[in-house]
Amino acid sequence: MNSLRSMLEKYGIDDPVTDDRTGRFNNKHLAALYASLVAKGKQSVNAAIEVGKEIEILDISDLEQAIAVSSNQDLIRVYQRLLNGSYNHLEAFNSYRR
Repeated sequence: MNSLRSMLEKYGIDDPVTDDRTGRFNNKHLAALYASLVAKGKQSVNAAIEVGKEIEILDISDLEQAIAVSSNQDLIRVYQRLLNGSYNHLEAFNSYRR
């Protein structure tokens, strides 16, 4: 979030996040997805791990799409770092053994 916020500031773009409290979204689709994933993750430890995987897979898809359509090297670098982090997180979730 900090990396993307710095890009917004650098390029003079208003931050679309108006409420950064956990679970608060301006986008109704994201709000519904969040509520659904939280409910699913509360079912068990294994369900929470699956939710973690699902979130990282969504993040990877979104970041790969953003990289594919961007020509701004600053943004591509930020997206790539976030993408690498998501791959690392996914690997951690996939290696979790209870």
